[in-house]
Amino acid sequence: MSSNALRFPGGEAALRHGFAALERRLPLLVSIALLLATAWLLAGLTWMLLPTPAESPPIYSSGKQAGAAPRTPDIGALVNQHLFGNASASAQPTGNAPETTLALTLNGIAAGADQQHSRAIILANGKQDTYGVGAQLPGGAVIKAILADRVLLSL
Repeated sequence: MSSNALRFPGGEAALRHGFAALERRLPLLVSIALLLATAWLLAGLTWMLLPTPAESPPIYSSGKQAGAAPRTPDIGALVNQHLFGNASASAQPTGNAPETTLALTLNGIAAGADQQHSRAIILANGKQDTYGVGAQLPGGAVIKAILADRVLLSL
């Protein structure tokens, strides 16, 4: 007699038949389980990579809040914000200067907030060039100031 492990007649043959069926179907079952696990993980990764929308407060309220007084805008605070900077008294000359008799043509100005960063595009003797404050021009003139609308020269 054999090992009598199953304690019924023909048990060993049934066991071999069961293992044979399992050996045929096991690769398919494992492949399906791995495919489902991979799909699950990829779906989770996709949702982690997509940005989540930030919650924002509602633009309009549905009604007045109980006990809250209506707020009026403070126009004075808005005016004192100086949205475009503070206007300061300029040390630039404001009077009219006489036009030069030199053979110079002012073609453009790049006026900066600081005089040292301002540039003037001047045509002299058929050659156009850029000049800064303190530069010597052809004809002996020196640039004293570059304003938004004119250049002041000193001979």
